[in-house]
Amino acid sequence: MNIETALLILESALILITIVLILFNIKEGRGRSALIMQMGSASKTLTRLEYFLSANDAISDAENEIVGFVTGRKPTGSDMNRVNSFTRAIGRAKTKGVTVRYIFPKFQDRLYVGYLYSHEGAEVRYYSASPSQMMRYMIVDKSRVIIAIPESVSDREMTSKGYIIPSEPLASVLMDNFNTCWEASLPFKDYIGETLEQTGTTVHELAMEIGVESRNLKKMLSA
Repeated sequence: MNIETALLILESALILITIVLILFNIKEGRGRSALIMQMGSASKTLTRLEYFLSANDAISDAENEIVGFVTGRKPTGSDMNRVNSFTRAIGRAKTKGVTVRYIFPKFQDRLYVGYLYSHEGAEVRYYSASPSQMMRYMIVDKSRVIIAIPESVSDREMTSKGYIIPSEPLASVLMDNFNTCWEASLPFKDYIGETLEQTGTTVHELAMEIGVESRNLKKMLSA
């Protein structure tokens, strides 16, 4: 075997090794991409707008039950349209026979959104919680979770972004938390009564302060 033949064999072997390494890297890259896609489908980061849209879509897709632990801040500006759209979605879900329950922090300025949700047929309660206890989430059909993240650690801060996570185990853990808080919470009517007693105002005065029609609030309280 002369030197030229030896070099040709060596070059061919190196080319073969290079091809094998390239194919291996391609396969590994595809596996990495598949893993990233799976992780992306399991947890998606949402902006504030996407959070509202995702929550709205989740309510529309619900078949059995929706529960949520939310801030219920009175909307302003563009949030007004989002909350109204969200409220209409609750009404549509109720017409399909979906159970809808929400817990709000126990602040008087949260009565407006609680009134809107109650008016559409949702069960609403108010819970005394510290900021560290105030998780914000919605669970749809015990299998899909939307977690909201505030701008800072405070139950008065607005949602800045969120995560949507299809996970039955996570939904189960949060359902336990929700049910515990639900049992320790005041129903909407009871919280209205407590507010009237503590402030000494009338239903008409409270309705004006909340920003709703007093006759509608009286009708809801007498139902």
